Amino acid sequence: MDAAPTAAVDGVAAAAVANVYVGNANGSNGSLSLLNGGTMNSGGEIRIGNSGTGTLTVEDGAAASAGTLLYVGNNNGSNGTLTISSGGEVSSAQSCVHRCCRWQCGVRRR
Repeated sequence: MDAAPTAAVDGVAAAAVANVYVGNANGSNGSLSLLNGGTMNSGGEIRIGNSGTGTLTVEDGAAASAGTLLYVGNNNGSNGTLTISSGGEVSSAQSCVHRCCRWQCGVRRR
């Protein structure tokens, strides 16, 4: 997500065979929105704010699923925000939110 900092999945399915990073590199910013029943399934991790700043918004019946872990604000100095609203769903195979309280991150359900 660092090369194209803003993306949306609107009412369609998107599959990632490996990992999804939003705000991956130090100093980077990224945003991903899942809308209107759109889905994203990662076979591996989803990292929101891995070393940079990342935002994932899941709303209006959309869903995000990580095959392993979901990280929000993963590394020291990172900033991750996960917003779930209007029937959105987020799941991961091993943990709901990993390391969220360790660094700066926000998880909001509206």
